[in-house]
Order: sequence, then structure tokens, then C-alpha cells
Amino acid sequence: MFGFDKEITLVSYKPKSNKLVYLISTIHDQPAINIDSKKPEIIEFYNSTKGAVDTVDQMCSIMSTSRKTNRWPLCLFYDILNLSIVNAYVIYVSNAIRNGKKPLKRRPFALEMADELMKPWLQERYQTVSLQRNLKHIIAEILKIHDPQEGPSQEVPRTRKTCSYCPAKKRRMTTNFCKGCKKAICREHIVSMCNHCSV
Repeated sequence: MFGFDKEITLVSYKPKSNKLVYLISTIHDQPAINIDSKKPEIIEFYNSTKGAVDTVDQMCSIMSTSRKTNRWPLCLFYDILNLSIVNAYVIYVSNAIRNGKKPLKRRPFALEMADELMKPWLQERYQTVSLQRNLKHIIAEILKIHDPQEGPSQEVPRTRKTCSYCPAKKRRMTTNFCKGCKKAICREHIVSMCNHCSV
């Protein structure tokens, strides 16, 4: 059975007694049936092109960004990511072959693409003044940035603060700070070490 609505054609085809197939097409506008196979032309066209769909599904399943979730919008987002990676790789391979270059394999290409997409955001995060020191150090390593402020030569603040290790009731003020964690420490909690032992 065929149904028509403007540019859309719906076909209902029963290949077996216990199986019913529905297909919608915007290409076909006539109820054409193949004389040899007795199948509608829409079914024949789908069968001739479904290999590409199966290949894309296989590529997405081999290397997927999907994670287990009960939220359908997130599931849809993962599917869009998978299809975007496959489409980008197809375009990349086509351009590389056209220019006479050897294309990368899909996994290295996907990893490199992810790094390139992250770089602008990492650079923006790196400029944040209130960013934690360990996160800033990790971002600097990823972006391969040499920050002259990072390292043992960085000056510690000289403001007076209460010692981090003394009881609060003592309220012992100090201008000494740990060079590692930058906590305020009084003379009672300073450990004296030579240059050889401190390495």
C-alpha cells in the first residue's frame, strides 16, 4: 500500500506473513514496483544504499563517545558527536588523498581533533586569575606553555598572617610562608634543611 502527502511517499510492504515494513521517501513520488522482484521501488532503493548506513553504525560502535545514561537528550548528544567524528574523518581522508598525503588513522585523527577543539577553552581558562595552581600547571603542560612565574623562583607574599599550625587562641602572626603550599608558618614550625637534603 502507498500513501502520498505532498512530497512525502509512504509505503507499507509485507515481505513475509509475520513481518511488515514501513518506509518514507521524499525522492519517489510514484507507486512503482519492480516487475522481477515484486518489491516497491522505494524498498529496492533502500536495499541498494543501506550498506553505507550499516558502515557508519559500525564505525560509531567501534570508537564511541557514548556513556551509560538514562537521559535521552544526552544520548542524542553522544550520537551527534559520533556522527560528527565520522563525517569529519571522511572529509579529512578525502582532502588528504586529493592532496597526495597519507591520512592518519581514525583514532589518532579523533584525538588530535579533540585537542584542537579544547585549546581555545584551555587558553581562556589559563588566563583566569582565581584558577587553582595545580590546574594551571596541568593546562600549561597540555598547551606547552612555559610560565616564568611557576617554579621555585616565585616570590612568596610578605604580608603578616596567623600561623596555619598554631592554635587559634595563640594568634601567632608571621611573615614566613611555605614555598610549596604557601601556608603561613611561624618559626616554631619551620624545618631547617641544607640544599642537599631539601632536593
